[in-house]
Amino acid sequence: MKNSESKELIEVKSNIFTKFINWLKNLRGKFVHTKENEVTTNIQNIEKQEQNYNNEIILKAKNAYQNYVLNSDYKLGEKIYSLIKERIKINKEQIEKLIEINRVATTYSEIIEILDKEEKNLKDYKKTNIMSKIDSKFMFSQYQVPVGIIAVKTNSFYVAIENIFKAVGTRNAIVVIEENYNKHSIENLILLIVQEALKKFNIDENIIQIVKKGEIKEEDLKAFDIIISEVGKTLEKLETDKMYIYQEDEYFADIVKSEVEKLNSNGMQVEVLKGEMEDCIEKINEDRAFGVCIYTKDRKKAYKFINLVNSENVFFNGTLLNAKKTNKISSVYLTLKNLVCEYGMI
Repeated sequence: MKNSESKELIEVKSNIFTKFINWLKNLRGKFVHTKENEVTTNIQNIEKQEQNYNNEIILKAKNAYQNYVLNSDYKLGEKIYSLIKERIKINKEQIEKLIEINRVATTYSEIIEILDKEEKNLKDYKKTNIMSKIDSKFMFSQYQVPVGIIAVKTNSFYVAIENIFKAVGTRNAIVVIEENYNKHSIENLILLIVQEALKKFNIDENIIQIVKKGEIKEEDLKAFDIIISEVGKTLEKLETDKMYIYQEDEYFADIVKSEVEKLNSNGMQVEVLKGEMEDCIEKINEDRAFGVCIYTKDRKKAYKFINLVNSENVFFNGTLLNAKKTNKISSVYLTLKNLVCEYGMI
């Protein structure tokens, strides 16, 4: 990448406060413009979401998460981290000046260390734990996936910076909620650098946001999959024993009927869903369902369903009799998902 391209975004050489404040003032306008361009293709989905969540911050996070998690480029995180690091280095002098002005007990080197740590954790994204054959057609696998939409309540500079970088590597949509929000803070400058890098790769910058306390009402916090508090405690959506079958194609009507009978005879209750896939995903994701399956001939729809549904067992044209419990993992930002699908769909 040429240096001229790298420096065009956030190189500040003088009058740091003026330029920084201008960035912040123009930020909403630029992002709204970007979203307006996307609304023509996403408007139906956005309208459906607004029935449940009226908070604009949450809607942006949900859309950003869906776009990012569906991106199949496994090297994307590495590319974004590389560009972020390059642009942070370009702005080293300005970052150090802002640290001094805000009297933050940190250094430029510590910020780089946090970035390096998160970059090393990239290996955990979609890391496969188990992979085995079921029969001549289907394969079972278990891998690590993002939790989804995360709220982080904190007043810690380090926690804020860590989560800015963590959103890139884990592909979770993270909203940092600061009680003592300061629009001229170091974390907001780092946020801008990261968001500009994301846009270079056509990734929705709202995958990471910083907001002040009160911008998200307490009752709206239930929209998040996990809430991480200052003291490190988390509040998760409860896991349930619910099971769903999404019959996307009527071709599978008899197969689905037979599958329901088999599950019922094994003491397992399942609800069959039909209709628009986005609606069905929204319904399923209201809870952490134990198992879900999509029956479709469309492999692209299957890929979307597998990645967007929040369940520990997500299958494609395969019986939910193979559903099983997963173990907890150490990272609160990742969870395990069991997948049963035809060969070539992983």
